[in-house]
Amino acid sequence: MYDYDLIVVGCGASSYGFLKGLEKNKDFKDKKIAVLCPSEYKQNTVKCNIKGISPKFLQDKNLLSLSYYLDTFVNVIQNNFSHIGVHGIGGMCRMWGGSIGTFDKKTLNNNNLDFDEFSQCYAEIEKFLPFSGNEEDDISDYFDLKITKSVVISQRVRKLYGKFFGDTFKVGHPRLLVKDNCNQCNQCLAGCKRNSIWSPLEQDFLNIKLDISLLKDSFATKITKNRVTYLKDDKEKILNSRYIILAGGVMQNYKLLANLENVVNTKAKLLNTPALAFSFFNFTKNFEFSFFGMGNATFILENKNNLDFYGNLYDGYSLAVSSGRVVSNNKVVDSLFKIISKYMVFGAGFVSSDYAECSLEKKNKNIVISGRYSEKYQSKIHEIQKIIKKFSIVNNGMFPYSKKILLGNDIHYGGGIPGDLYSKTLVKDGNLKNISHVKVVGGSTFSYLPPVSPTLSYIANSYRIGKQINF
Repeated sequence: MYDYDLIVVGCGASSYGFLKGLEKNKDFKDKKIAVLCPSEYKQNTVKCNIKGISPKFLQDKNLLSLSYYLDTFVNVIQNNFSHIGVHGIGGMCRMWGGSIGTFDKKTLNNNNLDFDEFSQCYAEIEKFLPFSGNEEDDISDYFDLKITKSVVISQRVRKLYGKFFGDTFKVGHPRLLVKDNCNQCNQCLAGCKRNSIWSPLEQDFLNIKLDISLLKDSFATKITKNRVTYLKDDKEKILNSRYIILAGGVMQNYKLLANLENVVNTKAKLLNTPALAFSFFNFTKNFEFSFFGMGNATFILENKNNLDFYGNLYDGYSLAVSSGRVVSNNKVVDSLFKIISKYMVFGAGFVSSDYAECSLEKKNKNIVISGRYSEKYQSKIHEIQKIIKKFSIVNNGMFPYSKKILLGNDIHYGGGIPGDLYSKTLVKDGNLKNISHVKVVGGSTFSYLPPVSPTLSYIANSYRIGKQINF
């Protein structure tokens, strides 16, 4: 006997899109559905005060969970940095400010998605998403990102991204904004401080024409066959369900699947981490400039002198090599970078220090990083990209260890599904290998993620799967 016909883990943009699609699916009329929604900021399942976190990427009602796998690595030094796992509570929308990107036709094809079908999904989700932002933003027939009406950005962001994007920032149409609360400050890229960026709220889910029970303050910790274990009021509870949908974001989905038991012969092992994981530093509280490494970066510290780094330095230093020079505002980050640089891990499209002339110089108690690509770079970068691309495809976006500093262009591949469970049709139907009762929706299903977060595409694809899903 099951408690529910379907349990959806996560209550963010992807789960909302999925359920809106399910609303049109005749097979799920009158079915009992539970949505697990963690509405508290947690660290290793312990409540934390959101007020102590800088508002740059967090809003009061956007309570992100710290990475679920922190407790897997017992030697992590939690005081030096924080992991963020987007636990399906609108995190992807808010993390990237107001710019909501879309996949172009080539990326859709690479993920075995039909362009015309996706076009229809984009058109349908316009009916229930609060599109606003730059009124003049536009999408071409192929959903290529266009340079829009000028967006005023901060000098810091312009310093980091201006080399690549010029004076205007490339965004996709549209942005998901609560228009009445937006004062048009044009500081989306620095992080909205007015709670004006949309993510689904309780009433949005309750308005869906399905039999939905929204289980608030419920923090999923484990899934087994037809069963979800979760924390409610710091007490462990269990629900049985005929089917399970994982829509909790890259890190949450990965942690639950990596510890999946009683489903496959061998328990999936944490040999790799997802390529896309959000990290921020919290050295100085509530200062915008204290953040560093936003993007696909996950830090693992075994001890103070041995740091392993997964992914890339998305913000700042990785771009500094091509920009010429960057002076950080954070002395602690600057000092830590000396350690980080010795323990880098491969990132797609990146060049190692062998191919870039980069130096660290101390000036006025700050570390100045200056550099430029060496002549070796031009002849080697394509070779490096091919190697990384081949590896990423084989390993579903996971990166190996490498003891080299990696700096340069920003092209990265997504992940979040353990290799033992990865299916070639994952992004198309949410299916996992050899598992029939669990499906995945959202960003962790895609095998390629461009630098601009294609949140709109995640919602559209989750919506598409919901309309068509058939267990």
